[in-house]
Amino acid sequence: YQLGDRIQLLGYDLNSTTFHAGDRVELNLYWYTTGAVPYGYATFVHISNGGPPLAQADKQNPSGRPTVKWTSDGFIIDPYSISLPADMPAGEYQIMVGLYTCDTRPAGECGNGERLLVRDEAGADLGDAVPLVTITVR
Repeated sequence: YQLGDRIQLLGYDLNSTTFHAGDRVELNLYWYTTGAVPYGYATFVHISNGGPPLAQADKQNPSGRPTVKWTSDGFIIDPYSISLPADMPAGEYQIMVGLYTCDTRPAGECGNGERLLVRDEAGADLGDAVPLVTITVR
């Protein structure tokens, strides 16, 4: 997946695709940049069935490293551990991933930030989040 002009999501590892309420989703994202990144981006990982996220994680510095310091000499491993709510209903949920910045907004007016647009490997526009994988909660 291509996010904006310079960042790619190369792949991911996930501890399972079937979970129970209260389980931990262990996810590693693999990022790569093709050039200098002009803004500090934060990541979001949302677990949702189409509405607001029922579980999520955000990181100001993916992999503990500001994106403005990313280089194209290798990929960046970005780990997440997300607890599913103990009362999460059974069903199918999409894990959505993206990048956003507040650097392009006036101070104090970030809101949800400005998200990078996403394209798949064929160049098709996917909006502002990567539809990473569907998981099942039993």
